[in-house]
Amino acid sequence: MRILIRDYTKNNCSQSMLLHTAINKYTDIEALFWQNNSAVSTYDLLDDVRPDYILISAMSITDDLVHYLNENSSSPKIILHIPNDMPYAGVRQIHDSEFFRDHVCLAISSHDIITRVRSVNLKPCADINIMDYPYPNKIPLGIVTVRQNADKKLKIANSFHIMSYEKCEEADIPASSLQLGQLYANYDKIIFDGITKFDQPFFDALYKTDEVFYSSNESLSEECIKLFGQDLNINNKDIDFNIVKATLREKHLPMNRMKQLLSQLGIDQSLFTEVSKWI
Repeated sequence: MRILIRDYTKNNCSQSMLLHTAINKYTDIEALFWQNNSAVSTYDLLDDVRPDYILISAMSITDDLVHYLNENSSSPKIILHIPNDMPYAGVRQIHDSEFFRDHVCLAISSHDIITRVRSVNLKPCADINIMDYPYPNKIPLGIVTVRQNADKKLKIANSFHIMSYEKCEEADIPASSLQLGQLYANYDKIIFDGITKFDQPFFDALYKTDEVFYSSNESLSEECIKLFGQDLNINNKDIDFNIVKATLREKHLPMNRMKQLLSQLGIDQSLFTEVSKWI
């Protein structure tokens, strides 16, 4: 079986890349990565690769792809990634389209209006493939903020860096999640400031850093306990990071998301014997 994955990496998510790497650990499934800047035409690429499935974002559907699928009776099936932040009207338009009806076999989506096909909600996880970029010395504190200016009360260490994967005027290190993921291991502690949900950078930091917290958003408490077994609010002084790390390794690595995705496809379930060895 062959899956062609079109890159849909964003500043806070490398899901397409980590799925590609995870799937390629299994000899029965071949995953190929379709770069956004590829000079090869859609027709030439698909004729050459001849995938069984194409995993692609709804934002990357082109007229060339639609035409190719319509003109080829043995065309690949589409696994459609629908971004969580896509407006309702856009999701409805895609869901009701002929393209969706004729070619989509599975949606990666959290939108509840997807009813024509099965859907799977792949939540963020740690991208364990990101290599570390070591500093000469450890830094006591890293603050990852999504605000324009980080909360002054969090600047509690003599030495700290402010990082951001969103626009932030005072960020010492403005960078994507892939770039920040190279740096987290250089910090003793990381605090996420101003977040309203747990995106991939939080999982990446937990994988790399001894202690990771979020600041003062009490509404995240229930979700945090559900995800990690502990409330990682900076004001919580009773946190067992051994439990947190064990939960992360058990439930929130690329192999978990890959198994969740493949389980929704009509493929040989014996593949999961191999998958389970890696989880």
